[in-house]
Amino acid sequence: MTYLKKRLRNNITYLYEIQGYRDKNGKVKHKEKCLGRLDDDGTLITKKRKLPSQIKKVRKIITKFNLRPVHKKN
Repeated sequence: MTYLKKRLRNNITYLYEIQGYRDKNGKVKHKEKCLGRLDDDGTLITKKRKLPSQIKKVRKIITKFNLRPVHKKN
């Protein structure tokens, strides 16, 4: 069974997905996955994802030589 749980740490509320399952011996185990922070309105703020190293290198070159991006952001 999967459910969501709020946890307060250092005055910041985090949202966790808890997944319960039984192991081979029949004991209940839990897997936890942090989905992100909750702001004051209760909106989920997801964690920042790390970019692949190639994208980081391209962005570093763009900023170093002061180039403008080719694509437009929506």
